[in-house]
Amino acid sequence: MAAPIPAASLASPTNHGLHKSLAKAVPLTCTGHSRPVTHLNFSGILNKNPGPTELSKDLVDPRYLIISACKDGNPMLRNGVTGDWIGTYFGHTGAIWCTRLSRDGAIATSCGADFLVNVWNAKTGDLAASLPHNSIVRSCDLFPGVSAATRQLRLVSGSQDSTVRIWDVGTQTIEVEWSVSKPSDESSENPTKLPIRSVLWIREDIVVTVTFEGLVTWWRLGPLRTSAPERVREMDLHGTTRQVEYNDVHNLLIIAADKTGHFINASSGETVKQFSADYRVSALCVDVEKKWIVASSADELWVHVYAYSSEELLETLRGHHGPVHTALFSPDNAVLATGSEDGTIRIWKMVLGPYGLWRS
Repeated sequence: MAAPIPAASLASPTNHGLHKSLAKAVPLTCTGHSRPVTHLNFSGILNKNPGPTELSKDLVDPRYLIISACKDGNPMLRNGVTGDWIGTYFGHTGAIWCTRLSRDGAIATSCGADFLVNVWNAKTGDLAASLPHNSIVRSCDLFPGVSAATRQLRLVSGSQDSTVRIWDVGTQTIEVEWSVSKPSDESSENPTKLPIRSVLWIREDIVVTVTFEGLVTWWRLGPLRTSAPERVREMDLHGTTRQVEYNDVHNLLIIAADKTGHFINASSGETVKQFSADYRVSALCVDVEKKWIVASSADELWVHVYAYSSEELLETLRGHHGPVHTALFSPDNAVLATGSEDGTIRIWKMVLGPYGLWRS
């Protein structure tokens, strides 16, 4: 397992882009999926004291895990450092749109076009629960801080028919359900329902929903089973959303909508930063140290790295053969993972010196 990389050795932007050794580092290519990769998610750091750098340890004691969603219907678990395949979860019968891992890497979730949210024992691959919707399920998220030791496992899911459900996974029952509609239609007998792109459980009592049309809504949860959630805040991004993530390090909602990247304080709803591109942004993320913005186009094959503060283009990462739909930094900031229309995941080295399979 690769030793932790001290913060001082993280690659820094220069006038010439990323450090020249990173620009030349060959990314790891992870194959195995047969259709486009739609979503990626990392676990937290699992091995905090990995000891000396030894290649063999990377294979048996991963520093962190990564799970991928794909239109082939088969979520895959990998060693997040080396990209090595660990296992495939079989049970879905349609495209998968979202996958999540608990921070301790013990629990995996997936949801998709078969109207199901599946909950897995991440290590054994056993199916723990299969939770139904009445439409395509676009997103799911675990209760914040959930782990293998959690007594009562809960998750939230959102579907294309505008329904949001909070589940008690152990009993496979719905604790609360509501629909997302246009605010102006709330009092109408036939409100305009809005298909959900993403649901994010950002705090014990707060769930955020993001629709395809760009409506972002914060919901405060009351006592489950007894009361409907309260709509406490909303904002309209006025654009078609694509990748949506919650960065808990910076407490940011990161949303790609048309040609703009939105960085929103998840607590206050304040827009911290707007990133403007001359292309439709399909994937968007920021690194742990908030040095870089990574963005890709819905119509091109490249991944662009920008300086977070100045938005100067530092580097263009080439290698995918289809548009990139999802991008995410690892929890230690050492690698960037991207998933593409070409069915592959690429892992890009973002630190100086030896790391994982990179020996220099």
